[in-house]
Amino acid sequence: MNTSFSIKILPMEQDHIIDINKTNEPFAIFGKLKPLFMEDKWSFEEELFETTHYITFPDDHLDWKEYIDNDSKIIFLAYRANECVGQIRLKKDWNKFCYIE
Repeated sequence: MNTSFSIKILPMEQDHIIDINKTNEPFAIFGKLKPLFMEDKWSFEEELFETTHYITFPDDHLDWKEYIDNDSKIIFLAYRANECVGQIRLKKDWNKFCYIE
């Protein structure tokens, strides 16, 4: 098994705070998906743009310690070969469902 492509998902701990904004690298926007709901069925159309452009999410400046050992919100970080390659922030919403921040 080639482990160079395996991804490890970890709940954020104090030592991971340094990695939070490392995933805010430029990424390509080359099209969009347009969801359709017709005759009780979902489908989508893909629309490719004439030109590709790149955007970057701005760095967040939150109190990341609030997400550690918290029953109402958590951050999971994705690591590949000890490099942070992604994250998801989850929060318990008012309706008891999960909200992705």
